[in-house]
Amino acid sequence: MVAQNWLDTLKKQLEDITFDAAKEYWPAPNEGDKPFFNYRLEHVRQVERDALKILDFVSADRDIVLASVWLHDRFQPQFKGDDHGRLAAEWAFQNLAKLGFPEEKVAEVCYAVSVHSGRSVRIPDDKPEARVLWDADKVSHIGAAELISYLLNQTAKDVLSSRHGACKFRDHTITLKELAPIMAERRPDKLDPDMFYFPVTRQMARERIAAQKAFLDVLASQV
Repeated sequence: MVAQNWLDTLKKQLEDITFDAAKEYWPAPNEGDKPFFNYRLEHVRQVERDALKILDFVSADRDIVLASVWLHDRFQPQFKGDDHGRLAAEWAFQNLAKLGFPEEKVAEVCYAVSVHSGRSVRIPDDKPEARVLWDADKVSHIGAAELISYLLNQTAKDVLSSRHGACKFRDHTITLKELAPIMAERRPDKLDPDMFYFPVTRQMARERIAAQKAFLDVLASQV
């Protein structure tokens, strides 16, 4: 396999892993079709978009960042993934170079994915790629795209059942008034933009927090 294909391979592998898991939550109308939503894949795509934005302002190795992005949730195919950072690091150590990824960069990918999931990890200054992944992963959970994903997650049959009990909505269709407080759980009031490592990510967070709060305020007043 030629070296430039390692990223395409990682993307295709994650698509396959997440599609299979998504079918449990968002089954397609016709058996054999793809699930109608795939939260984990959409999350990773958003992390990639945010990481590339950060890389416009930060000096870090693009290969390491992109490999880390597409590996960091490999062992969390939808909502379940205990110790998924460590498992992803182990997989990268054993397999990444075989895909054509530069062997001398594998260790940095392993480090980045192993520390990405903590909420208060202190990543050293000399690990910029790990910091980019951490920032991109966290900031991806703020803003308009996050609210859409959260709403769609509430349509997952297992999530809805565990949240409300199988019979809560048996006698009526859920209303916007009932949906609004569920959405309000994603209020970003307690988020601190200063939690991020880079100025560009802090600015992204401030803008997204403001937009998310404004939407939820309007939703609450409207219903």
